[in-house]
Amino acid sequence: MYSAQKNLETIQNENHDGKRKISKPIRMPKPFPPYIMDFRDYLQTKTYALSTIDAHTYKIRTLGNSLEKTFKNEITLTEDFSSLKTHHIDKYVEHLTRRMTKKEINEETVYTTLKAIRLFIQFLHFNRIINFEYEIPKDFIVQTNRLNDYVPFETLNELLDGTKLIESPFSRFLTLSILLLIIDTGCRPIEVTSIGLNDINYSERKISVFSIKSGQRTLIINEVVVKAIKRYLEEKKRIHTNSQQLFINEYGETLKSWGISSLITQLNLKVFNRTVANARAIRHTYITNAIDNRNDFSEISKSVGHKHWESTLYYLHKSKDRLLSNTIQHNPLTELLEEEKWQ
Repeated sequence: MYSAQKNLETIQNENHDGKRKISKPIRMPKPFPPYIMDFRDYLQTKTYALSTIDAHTYKIRTLGNSLEKTFKNEITLTEDFSSLKTHHIDKYVEHLTRRMTKKEINEETVYTTLKAIRLFIQFLHFNRIINFEYEIPKDFIVQTNRLNDYVPFETLNELLDGTKLIESPFSRFLTLSILLLIIDTGCRPIEVTSIGLNDINYSERKISVFSIKSGQRTLIINEVVVKAIKRYLEEKKRIHTNSQQLFINEYGETLKSWGISSLITQLNLKVFNRTVANARAIRHTYITNAIDNRNDFSEISKSVGHKHWESTLYYLHKSKDRLLSNTIQHNPLTELLEEEKWQ
C-alpha cells in the first residue's frame, strides 16, 4: 500500500535506502519497422478500422520480437519476413498455447492473435514475400460475439489495490485512471484513446468520448476518477510529448486501444498471475450492473454507445452502485480523496 502522505518527489527521486538517484533519460518513440508500416498500409486498403489496425500491429510486432528471440540464428526480421516458414508459426502457436494453459491469456486472445497472423501472412503472400498461406486450426476458433463476461467487485477491488505494485508513478496512475474510467462509465478502450486534453470539464465532472461506431457523447464521471486523472497529469508533465491526447505511453506517444489492453493485462498478471478481467469484461460489468439497477434501457444504451437499445438486453447482473460503493472504500482510491492538493 503506497502512502498518500509521502511526497511524490521523494518517491520518484530516491532509492529505497533514501539515497537520491539520477533521473533516467527520456525515452523517445520507437519507429515501426518497415514491414509493420507496409502491413498497416495493406490493412488500410482493406478498409479496416484504425483500432483494428492498431491491434493487429501490436500482435504482429509481438510475433516478430518473439520469433527473432526464438530463432535468432535462423531468422532475421529487421527488414521483412522473407525467411518466415510454417514451422516458425507453429512454434509461436505452441507458445500461445502454453500461456493459455497457464491461464496467462484466454482462448479469445489466442484466437484474435491467430486472426492477426492469418491477415499478416495473407499480406506477405499477396506481395510474394512468402509462398504459403495460413488457416487457423479449428481447435482455436472460438465465438467472440456477445460474450457477457462479468467481473465481481471483489476482483475489481484487488485490481485497483494492485496498482500500488506498479513501480513507475507515471504507469501507476495511468493504469489507475484508465481502469477507474472504464469501471465508472463502461466506455470502450478505443473511446478512452480518443479523449483530448480539452475534453474534460473538471468542475462539472464531464468527459467527452468518441468512436466511429458510436459517435461522440458526454459522460458524467465520479469524483474519484477526476482526482485520479489529475494525479496522472502531474506525472505526465515529466514525459516529453507533443501529443494533445489525455493518455500517452511512457515514450510520449498517444496511447492506443491495444496499449490499454496491455496495461490491464499486465496489472492482472501482477495481481493474479493470469488474466482475470480484461477491458471488455469490465465494460460488460458496468452495463449489466446498470440494467440490474433498473435504469432506463434507452439511457443505458446512450451512455455506453449502443446504436440500438436491443444490444443492451444482452447484459444482466449486479448493480453499478454497489460496485462503485465498494471500490471507493479501498486504497488507492480513499487516498486520492484524502489528498487536499488534488481537491
